Amino acid sequence: MKFLRGPRGRAGGAEASEPERVGDDGIRGQETDGADTGIDTAGVTAGQERTAAWWRSTLPGSFRVRVAFCTLLVLVIAAGSAVVVHDVVNRLPGDAALRVGEEVVTEQELQQRVEVLGGLYGVQPPEDPDKRDTFNRDAAKSVAVSKILDRTAQQEGIEVGEKEARDQLATVIDENFQGKREAFTQMLGEQGISEQDVLDEISRQLRNTRMFAKVTESAEQATDEDARTYYEENDKEMVSPEQRRISNIVLESQKAAEDVAKQARGGADFAALVEEYTIDEQTRNEGGDLGWVKKQDLESDYAGAAFGAEPGDVFGPVQSQGGWNVGKVTEVEEATQLSFEEVQDDLKARLDRNAQVELWREWLGDKIAAADVEYASQYRPDDPEAPPEDLTNR
Repeated sequence: MKFLRGPRGRAGGAEASEPERVGDDGIRGQETDGADTGIDTAGVTAGQERTAAWWRSTLPGSFRVRVAFCTLLVLVIAAGSAVVVHDVVNRLPGDAALRVGEEVVTEQELQQRVEVLGGLYGVQPPEDPDKRDTFNRDAAKSVAVSKILDRTAQQEGIEVGEKEARDQLATVIDENFQGKREAFTQMLGEQGISEQDVLDEISRQLRNTRMFAKVTESAEQATDEDARTYYEENDKEMVSPEQRRISNIVLESQKAAEDVAKQARGGADFAALVEEYTIDEQTRNEGGDLGWVKKQDLESDYAGAAFGAEPGDVFGPVQSQGGWNVGKVTEVEEATQLSFEEVQDDLKARLDRNAQVELWREWLGDKIAAADVEYASQYRPDDPEAPPEDLTNR
């Protein structure tokens, strides 16, 4: 069930924690999960989201936060880059989707890449035919840029050995599957991807990380004055958003949820109701506690009910992907303005990252401009020189 965007068992809840004063870079609205990859997993299945969550943990080091790696590098390319693009049907083999230099990508290979993205990031082709057509064209563009990056890494002598990739994978399994390879293998089967797909993606991530570091090592460092100016110009963003601690009961049907909600509003002990009725085994022994959550962490219907209730109130029933929910607001921490001193270091880090990304985009634009790309007509993007779009936004 996914009324929370960070999955945890059937309830899809986040681990209970103390209230966070700031996010990863200290700024409201700058979440890292979706931004790491440029992929928005809202609307995908719970299994796909679980996979996307553990997969994002493979991104190495501090670069996981807001720095463009494989998918972002592929899906969000600098504007204004002049790709040498041809729409030449007769020069490509009949089963080809595109060509980058001498390398031909067949339609089958393109589809396989989309399936891997679906398994790792929750990227799913839309059902609407028109949107599906645009999706396919954007996917072709994404693969073209990915090939350019792979070729550039090879030219620059940037390599990742198999042992290094497997060591990284072993760390992922230890941290996300308690070291249980069978659980990892089961996840791969559920998502229809192979271990080699994961290893290839890890290698690509590591290569792009090193290439990014090499290209951006000369980026100018932000000063305290730069951070102060940014703070003053964006003071409305400098807040720690309201957080609420919520307990939740998950039920199979609306009727059952209405009955439990009536009991809860009538004064029944909420923890006792959780123990008796919830189908979420992961929070049953915790009184249904989901920990501290922000409104943007929740599915819209559940968020509206949870953040519209007063402290101590019972809310629901609210339907989510995994069932019907009855919740209770146990604590509230109001939104607070953050002082410059609280966010100074985070702002400097953000400005440093912005400078790095700008330098990267300039470099990448030159590489794309020098590339020789051909698309089959059915995969040619509407605007080949524009940045590829996020494949999940349709």
